[in-house]
Amino acid sequence: MTTETLGVTEEVVIRIFRGNGKTHNMVSFHSKEPLSPLCFHGDIHGMKATTRRLFFALWPDDDIRAGIVARRERLGQVSRRRVPDHNLHLTLLFLGNQPAEQVTAIEAVGGQISASRCMLTLDRLGWFPRASVAWLGGEAPPGLSALADDLKAGLEPLGLNFDSRPFRPHVTLFRHVRRRPECVEIEPLEWMVTEFALIESIPGRPYQVLRKWDV
Repeated sequence: MTTETLGVTEEVVIRIFRGNGKTHNMVSFHSKEPLSPLCFHGDIHGMKATTRRLFFALWPDDDIRAGIVARRERLGQVSRRRVPDHNLHLTLLFLGNQPAEQVTAIEAVGGQISASRCMLTLDRLGWFPRASVAWLGGEAPPGLSALADDLKAGLEPLGLNFDSRPFRPHVTLFRHVRRRPECVEIEPLEWMVTEFALIESIPGRPYQVLRKWDV
């Protein structure tokens, strides 16, 4: 049996195994994030994307992003898995791996949402022990809770499986935080919510903003 390497990147290795007169494709991923084995992106030698890893989120502008980074520094280095500055966001609804052919329908749901602007105050640092993440968060204003609920309701007719846990607004700052960090008091960060976005997570790349909608 022979092995031919067709393409190598930092994150993806594609090989063809030839033996016994047959050809076998294998794609292996190297990423710190959990992946579905069917999660191909783009067209790799004829292999079309079958799933795409998606979530709806608030995407901060430069000023809000800088404010999040400054408050993250108050935690110190609680883990080696600090979320990169360019990936900081606040998830409204995590969809996970979804069929690639459903992306257009998912975007259509986002475009049908009617939401109101609201002020979100991020005023505390915290830790989710089961998820092992440290975060910056606050209480959900009614308008933001309604936006998260409307996204869930709008997606239900599509028959998708996604995270249905109650909405708790937070920005993940560190992953793989095994012990409770010292969550000091911080200056509140005021975030005027004027838009939301559909984001795609692709291994080895910054999060990709697919669409944005004003509220």
